[in-house]
Amino acid sequence: MGTGVPEIGGLSPRDAQVIIRALTGRQIIGADICEIAPMYDASGHTQLVAAHLMFELLCVMAAAKAEPK
Repeated sequence: MGTGVPEIGGLSPRDAQVIIRALTGRQIIGADICEIAPMYDASGHTQLVAAHLMFELLCVMAAAKAEPK
Protein backbone atom coordinates (compact mmCIF):
# COMPACT_ATOMS: atom_id res chain seq x y z
CA MET A 1 0.00 0.00 0.00
CA GLY A 2 1.61 3.21 -1.12
CA THR A 3 -0.74 5.59 0.62
CA GLY A 4 -0.96 7.07 4.08
CA VAL A 5 -4.73 6.51 4.24
CA PRO A 6 -5.78 3.25 2.50
CA GLU A 7 -9.51 2.90 1.78
CA ILE A 8 -10.96 -0.53 2.46
CA GLY A 9 -13.17 -1.58 -0.44
CA GLY A 10 -12.02 1.31 -2.62
CA LEU A 11 -11.74 1.23 -6.40
CA SER A 12 -9.41 -1.28 -7.95
CA PRO A 13 -6.95 -0.04 -10.58
CA ARG A 14 -9.05 -1.86 -13.22
CA ASP A 15 -12.23 -0.11 -12.03
CA ALA A 16 -10.48 3.25 -12.26
CA GLN A 17 -9.22 2.44 -15.76
CA VAL A 18 -12.73 1.53 -16.95
CA ILE A 19 -14.13 4.77 -15.52
CA ILE A 20 -11.39 6.85 -17.15
CA ARG A 21 -11.88 5.16 -20.54
CA ALA A 22 -15.63 5.80 -20.28
CA LEU A 23 -14.81 9.52 -20.32
CA THR A 24 -13.51 9.29 -23.91
CA GLY A 25 -14.96 12.07 -26.03
CA ARG A 26 -15.57 14.43 -23.12
CA GLN A 27 -13.70 17.68 -22.66
CA ILE A 28 -11.67 17.08 -19.50
CA ILE A 29 -9.69 20.16 -18.52
CA GLY A 30 -7.77 18.84 -15.55
CA ALA A 31 -7.04 15.81 -13.42
CA ASP A 32 -4.82 14.76 -10.55
CA ILE A 33 -3.84 11.71 -8.59
CA CYS A 34 -3.23 12.17 -4.89
CA GLU A 35 -2.37 10.20 -1.76
CA ILE A 36 0.68 8.45 -3.19
CA ALA A 37 3.27 8.01 -0.44
CA PRO A 38 6.51 6.48 -1.77
CA MET A 39 7.82 5.79 1.75
CA TYR A 40 4.92 3.33 2.26
CA ASP A 41 5.32 1.75 -1.19
CA ALA A 42 8.30 -0.58 -0.86
CA SER A 43 7.49 -2.44 -4.09
CA GLY A 44 6.76 0.68 -6.14
CA HIS A 45 3.49 -0.89 -7.32
CA THR A 46 1.25 2.00 -6.25
CA GLN A 47 3.45 4.52 -8.02
CA LEU A 48 3.38 2.44 -11.20
CA VAL A 49 -0.43 2.13 -11.07
CA ALA A 50 -0.70 5.91 -10.56
CA ALA A 51 1.54 6.54 -13.58
CA HIS A 52 -0.55 4.20 -15.75
CA LEU A 53 -3.80 5.87 -14.65
CA MET A 54 -2.40 9.32 -15.38
CA PHE A 55 -1.34 8.09 -18.82
CA GLU A 56 -4.92 6.89 -19.40
CA LEU A 57 -6.21 10.32 -18.36
CA LEU A 58 -3.81 12.10 -20.69
CA CYS A 59 -4.81 9.83 -23.58
CA VAL A 60 -8.51 10.63 -23.04
CA MET A 61 -7.71 14.35 -22.85
CA ALA A 62 -5.55 14.23 -25.99
CA ALA A 63 -8.18 12.28 -27.93
CA ALA A 64 -10.80 14.91 -27.10
CA LYS A 65 -8.49 17.69 -28.35
CA ALA A 66 -7.77 15.80 -31.59
CA GLU A 67 -11.46 15.45 -32.51
CA PRO A 68 -12.53 17.77 -35.34
CA LYS A 69 -14.93 20.51 -34.28
